[in-house]
Amino acid sequence: GAATGAISVPAKFIFIDELDFCDQEVVGKYESRLKHAPEDVHGRKGTVCKFSTPTLEDYGINKEFKKSDQKHYQCHCSGCEEWFAPDYFRDIVIPNYLDKHGKAGKLIDLTPEDVASGDLDIKNSYMRCPTCGSDVWKELINPKRRKWVAKFPDAISSGHQVHPWDVPKVNSIPSILMQLTEYENIADS
Repeated sequence: GAATGAISVPAKFIFIDELDFCDQEVVGKYESRLKHAPEDVHGRKGTVCKFSTPTLEDYGINKEFKKSDQKHYQCHCSGCEEWFAPDYFRDIVIPNYLDKHGKAGKLIDLTPEDVASGDLDIKNSYMRCPTCGSDVWKELINPKRRKWVAKFPDAISSGHQVHPWDVPKVNSIPSILMQLTEYENIADS
């Protein structure tokens, strides 16, 4: 069929989009097309670029990322000069989001109903520095205040974990909060 025709062609580069939703056997067949490609310094033939939204622990893109150098896009706070990798549940602040005890609400507990209620000040939400608490939006939009940092720089494969705020000109913090509650998590299905 169409799949066998496509995989009979030698390749040097393979791009796999939405790895977690692909038939993994077919992915392996496509990767076998690299056997005619030149070797890199590590003895690997060809280049495979894999992209996906993670679905399950130790599967697909999550498994591939764990084997990589694990790069995260870090931000340099101008308030305290610390470098940090922003985190959804630690660093996004909704000014008037309180739990039932009057403490700052945890983002992990945010529901679609909370967002839809109109009771939360979503439009004034922001990303904060975990060290000094400063709003770091100006750092997020300034490429000179950002850099990729590898957790395991000596790993053979390269992996980048990308979050919505890594493209801040497209995703504001309020829009990220709206998106967080709009999608079903496949791991919960």
